[in-house]
Amino acid sequence: MENIRSEGNLSKFIVDKCLNATVHVSRVESPETSAGIPDLSIAFDMKESWLELKTAPKMRLTQYIWIRDAVFHGRNVWVVWYDEDLDLIRTIKGVDAVKHKLHLTTAKTDWRRPVVGVWMPEQFEITKFLEHINEG
Repeated sequence: MENIRSEGNLSKFIVDKCLNATVHVSRVESPETSAGIPDLSIAFDMKESWLELKTAPKMRLTQYIWIRDAVFHGRNVWVVWYDEDLDLIRTIKGVDAVKHKLHLTTAKTDWRRPVVGVWMPEQFEITKFLEHINEG
């Protein structure tokens, strides 16, 4: 069983899985780089995706603004949330995070509404995950 209870552990879980795939992954979150920039940039199969990692249903306004602006300009952005209650990794398209204004709520029911992908950590397959996020 994986321990994914912190954002750092979720990042390590995904990055470690990427080591065995043909993928370029960078941990980029930094207030000095750009306010609200997501945690990971992943390039796979000639496409780039940005991942904002969450282990609790909360989003800062700067993260919301970065996602909103990036989606507007055509970037492929995802919120990847570890739902500890159900031990599931969930994906939410950035455009849906903006549409559902997730920065305004911490209710798990609100965060579960726009979910488009669900994985059990012990059955997580990085290639299927990367194909999923590349579909945008």
